[in-house]
Order: sequence, then C-alpha cells, then structure tokens
Amino acid sequence: RLFSMTRYRPKKKARLHSTRRMKKSLDQIQDEMQKEKESGKTKIKRPKDVDLPGLGQFFCMACDRYFINKEALMEHNESRPHKKRLIRLKEEQHTYTLKIDNGPQPKLNDQEMTN
Repeated sequence: RLFSMTRYRPKKKARLHSTRRMKKSLDQIQDEMQKEKESGKTKIKRPKDVDLPGLGQFFCMACDRYFINKEALMEHNESRPHKKRLIRLKEEQHTYTLKIDNGPQPKLNDQEMTN
C-alpha cells in the first residue's frame, strides 16, 4: 500500500496556543486601574523591553495588549472590542467572601476533651 485509507485527523491547535493568548481577568485589571487612580499618575512610564511590540511603550491597560506604535494604539482605542471591554470594566468586581457555617458547636466538658 502506498497510503493509508484512514482519514487525516487535524491537531487541536487552539489547545496548543491557549496559554499564549491568556489575558488578565477583569478583576486584575480593575485592581491595577484602582492602584493607578490612587497614586494619582495617569501615565505610567514603562521600561523599554525589546521582547514586546513597540518596546513595550504603547500599552492598553483595559485590554492588556501592547501595540507597535501610537497610531495602532489610537486605532485600537476606537475599536468595538476595546469599547466593550471598557463597559465591562465599569461593572462591579466579582469578589466572593467565603462564609462557612457548620451550625452550632456542642460544648465539650473537660472529661470529654481528655478522652
């Protein structure tokens, strides 16, 4: 036989690259924005990083993305996904407090504790 009669099964590439596209959660971004507001600095001076697009100087905090130049960043700021992300960031944070209630606890006597 020159070739097999089985069908070609493509690899699931989405799984291979899922961690590369992983973004910060909305709660993490809201915390960063809150810290920036409290510090009073509206523009944070970022150190130059050769590995990031545009040396890491053009960053959208709401979307957690770096851009090549200022024009690309401005174009992104006018985009629909960016505007939707801003609306979602205005919502209340999803923080949960865990309350465990095991009911009333029986009081143990000194004799029961030693046994």
